Amino acid sequence: GTHCGYIKNMPKDFCSTSGPPNSRGATNDDPNNPDKGTWCASHNANHGPWCICKWAYARVTKKKGCNYLNIDCAKSGTNGICCGVCDDYNEGRANEVATAKQCIRQSCGNNVGC
Repeated sequence: GTHCGYIKNMPKDFCSTSGPPNSRGATNDDPNNPDKGTWCASHNANHGPWCICKWAYARVTKKKGCNYLNIDCAKSGTNGICCGVCDDYNEGRANEVATAKQCIRQSCGNNVGC
């Protein structure tokens, strides 16, 4: 599956930042809780770790930069970040994956295959 980016601590505005389908249901009525009404509000109440879609990682890092999400390189992918994340970034969405690859290299090192 594509839900293989292990994020160590989810930001409180991940769903609203990443856009559809994650942002569906957002009430947009509480600036202190931008994800109110989304799945993030209930699943991520304590902002702990969560596995996200590699495409959501690409979209969000394009918007917010590399320091927005703290990715765990060893716990991501099917056998580390190189398998199931970096190797799949060679397909499509070139406008998003360049930043994602840069962020992964910054967090995980240049030898991860991104």
